[in-house]
Amino acid sequence: EVLGRYCRDGKPALVMKKNEDGVTNVYCSTPILRSEILASIAEYSGCHLYNYQDDCVFVDNNFLTIHAKFSGKHTIYFKEKCNPFEVYEKKYYGKDVDKIEVDMRLGDTLMFSINDDISEKL
Repeated sequence: EVLGRYCRDGKPALVMKKNEDGVTNVYCSTPILRSEILASIAEYSGCHLYNYQDDCVFVDNNFLTIHAKFSGKHTIYFKEKCNPFEVYEKKYYGKDVDKIEVDMRLGDTLMFSINDDISEKL
């Protein structure tokens, strides 16, 4: 399935193909791939997206760190309900939530503990 074509000659530039074993491959021949397209492919593949606003997000089992790409409201979608505790501010941003909105300035970084056992020790 052709997802995108070159403007110049109309040849396929972004293609998705499902193999006989059920695995879907994506081929992109362009030197630049917009983050929105990559995020859409990841979501289509079943990946959880923590943020749709193109911020830098780093996550493991215990922490989620977000680095703001712009000033304004940033939304974080957690995989499961948690009690996000911001480790620098020493502040909870909710209880049993799967989504939060935070005000950030361009370049701000917030680090949330998403593991209650660790949050209690901080």
